[in-house]
Amino acid sequence: MMMSSVRNPIDVRIAQRMQLGRAMAGIEVNAIAQALHTTPEQIRAYEPGERVGATGLFTIFRILSKPVGYFFEGRG
Repeated sequence: MMMSSVRNPIDVRIAQRMQLGRAMAGIEVNAIAQALHTTPEQIRAYEPGERVGATGLFTIFRILSKPVGYFFEGRG
């Protein structure tokens, strides 16, 4: 089965809000990478709209001190 290169609009929206929230909080990519036990390169891959697992999302929500709804604002 071949994966589509088209990103899901919801994944893209969450990624945009993640990047905005991180920038507004002044949190470096390295801090999120360390909290997720991954590399800064992987976090940079998430930010254009790659999927993030539920555990990763929960950790990012907590680090950015944002409610889950923040990442979906403007959708619907």
